[in-house]
Amino acid sequence: MRVDFYHLVKNSLEETSSLLLSKAYSAGNKMLLLVASEGKAEELSDYLWNYKDESFLPHGTVKDGFKDKHPIFITSDIAENMNEANILVLADGVVLSNEKLNDYDRVLNIFDGNSISAVDQAREFWKQLKSSGSDLHYWQQDANGSWKEKA
Repeated sequence: MRVDFYHLVKNSLEETSSLLLSKAYSAGNKMLLLVASEGKAEELSDYLWNYKDESFLPHGTVKDGFKDKHPIFITSDIAENMNEANILVLADGVVLSNEKLNDYDRVLNIFDGNSISAVDQAREFWKQLKSSGSDLHYWQQDANGSWKEKA
């Protein structure tokens, strides 16, 4: 399983997740975005409704219902892959066990590089995944907001 870590330096979680979700959706993927609370899920949903005037990114939350019908579903419920997503996006400090991650072809972990606790948590998650043999990739923003893969 491939896991990509996205170390935010300049952009917000909302900006980065909209970029990654849009790219994955355009490629025909279904995504499940896990956050720490349903309040955060609604904040992200509101952002996705309004972030671009010229495009629409179809998504839903628990509040919208029809969990299995949304190509992008945002939730804090880690119990199941409710929309049969092939890509899992972890944000807002959410970390899952390897067993849960194996339900997905690819995992994207977005974390705030300006938070010491978020960076420490990402390091521990990296170690957990490395010991299980996952294919790990690390992306960091530069001062201009461009993404660079680090070795």
